Amino acid sequence: MRIALISHSSLYWTKLYASSLLEHGHDVRVMSFSNDALDGVEVEYIGSGTPGRAKGVAYLTRVPQLRRRLRSFDPDVVLATYASSNGLAAALCHPRALVISAHGTDVFGTPGGAWLHGKMMRFACRRADAIHAVSQPIADVLIGYGIPPERFTCFPIGTDLDRYTPGTWPAPEGRSSIVSTRRQEPVYGNDTLIAALARLRDEGLDVTASVIGGGSLLETYRERVSSLGLDQRVELPGQVSAEDVRRALQESDVYVSASRSDGTSSSLLEALACGLFPVVTAIPANEAWVEDGVTGLLFEVGDERGLADALRRAVLDDALRSAAREQNRARVATDGNIAVNMERMEQLLVEVAERRATSGSRTIHASG
Repeated sequence: MRIALISHSSLYWTKLYASSLLEHGHDVRVMSFSNDALDGVEVEYIGSGTPGRAKGVAYLTRVPQLRRRLRSFDPDVVLATYASSNGLAAALCHPRALVISAHGTDVFGTPGGAWLHGKMMRFACRRADAIHAVSQPIADVLIGYGIPPERFTCFPIGTDLDRYTPGTWPAPEGRSSIVSTRRQEPVYGNDTLIAALARLRDEGLDVTASVIGGGSLLETYRERVSSLGLDQRVELPGQVSAEDVRRALQESDVYVSASRSDGTSSSLLEALACGLFPVVTAIPANEAWVEDGVTGLLFEVGDERGLADALRRAVLDDALRSAAREQNRARVATDGNIAVNMERMEQLLVEVAERRATSGSRTIHASG
């Protein structure tokens, strides 16, 4: 089957989708608005530069080129990730068998205002044969825009349970290690984490933290850490390799995400698979995976005092962390196994292609 994957080649899940589908014998071509190369995957670069949210019009101006590329490749089905960008561009190239995959910021963000955002979502999703959402809260938002519920199927991308395993390097005696693997962007709220760590330092609690990831606020946060006198306790290494992320998770005790909004976070699933205790914001995407006081701790968005309280409890309560470890990894094995979920995506694409080819029907009923 010929599959066109319209997805930024700079996004890690693009390689996951493409590689998995190639391994199952499909002819896959990535059509991307970013020009990053992917080993072993054919990438067709559309346009110049990587359109940001403020340059969303760039997606519209490149639709004619995308349409020509699709006509030349003649795919059986199109998979477009990010509903408000690649999904919108794919919808404008209609008619093709189309699956749109919504990941979180594309749905929860409101570029150009909520009214315009809703109009774009409705247009793109109503032209899709099926919509994949990485979490039910994302699907609920889109259903609220008037998209029929039967168009949706929900499952996360997942994580590799063979790669992300509990570590064997304990923290130094008497010191707990905290890690966050969210980028330094406003939506991820790492300023709240830094403020909470300053509170713990003032209390005399001996913790270290690694806040991993690049982003537009990296230097701002580094300056903030320095101004608070946290240089010996908090590091912001910027963008690191996937191997370094894995090692950091395996060498830590507690995982933190102060994100203001999210889909099902692959960063969270990686941490759970590695046996870390999660301290995360009380948003629907996290509440679906973390039971407060049992398998992790929740705090309100932007609440530095609440985060400090949760971190204090997390690092001091060994029994709580230990009890949560096996439960969390088992949950990821059941619902967040990337090998299983990539097969579910393939099944969805095959079903869409076959239904469109045989009957022209555009309604695909949710399968999970």
